[in-house]
Amino acid sequence: MNKIFDPLPDGNCGFCCIARALGYKVEGWFQVSGRGHREAGAYTKLQGGEEQMKTILQNLKVKSKKATCIGVDEF
Repeated sequence: MNKIFDPLPDGNCGFCCIARALGYKVEGWFQVSGRGHREAGAYTKLQGGEEQMKTILQNLKVKSKKATCIGVDEF
């Protein structure tokens, strides 16, 4: 291991980690979020069908680049 990345616990930290691993810049988490959201439709059957997938996608959708801090108890 040659680098350690400790993202802010802002609700987008998972996207930040993936973006960093892929070599994106600081705002790359927003691209990762959008692309994941677009590609997730291919896995509808695996996730339990249309309604379940709709719920998953609604919960993953990020509307803006402004981070909203959440507490650890919400994870």
